[in-house]
Amino acid sequence: MLIRTTIAALLLTAACFAQDNAPPEQPRFYKLDFAVKELSAGKVTNARSYVTIVRAEHSTQSIRTGDKVPVPAGPSGSGQFTYIDVGVNIDVTDVTQAGSDLRLHVGADVSSAEKDGTLPNPIIRQTRWSSTVILPMRKPTTLFSSDSAGSKTQTQFELTATPLP
Repeated sequence: MLIRTTIAALLLTAACFAQDNAPPEQPRFYKLDFAVKELSAGKVTNARSYVTIVRAEHSTQSIRTGDKVPVPAGPSGSGQFTYIDVGVNIDVTDVTQAGSDLRLHVGADVSSAEKDGTLPNPIIRQTRWSSTVILPMRKPTTLFSSDSAGSKTQTQFELTATPLP
């Protein structure tokens, strides 16, 4: 009886030791494919894509792309300009896997400068979105959609998340 108890204690100790020495789980990585689409009358007239790789848990990613547009800063004819950033800014934080879905916080800012023949300076069009979202893996999902204030167009922001091996 004492031998059986001793053997059982040794096996239990070995099992606990083996679990303590198990390698830590490797962090998960995901490929995020963003698409910014402009639609007119329901048809895509322009689309741009942006790709990044993120790590789950405590990860922050940013995508910045665009131009600097000069805008007069002083009196007319003074030659003083300030530059305004326009383009696409995407921020991703708090990435976690939730079952078979991915949970993350996404902030997006899409802006453009348009010349209007009646105004001396360009018009800056801007759309901003920010939300925590849950999306299925490998399925393109429209996260945000907004009608343009100055025209009959619509801007959509789509994301496809793919786990990496």
